[in-house]
Amino acid sequence: MLPNYKGELQIITDGQAKYFVDVAEYQSTDGKFLIEYSGAKSIKELTLLPGNKLRIDWGKYPLDCDVSDVTLLGKVVAVYLVSE
Repeated sequence: MLPNYKGELQIITDGQAKYFVDVAEYQSTDGKFLIEYSGAKSIKELTLLPGNKLRIDWGKYPLDCDVSDVTLLGKVVAVYLVSE
């Protein structure tokens, strides 16, 4: 069964994780997104902060930046772990 989505559903594999990404226009909000930041695309957890700021979870060192610094390419609607 596929998750609900509103745009084009893409599957991105990273190790044993398969991310189902809804490639559509989204407003900045809390959640896991496919983003572009400083020319690099990655899947990151975002937190919306006061003052039109976003916190990007980079692991040990989170990064706070302006909402306009980040391009949201899609929202992660499901994550499946696959064991081989």
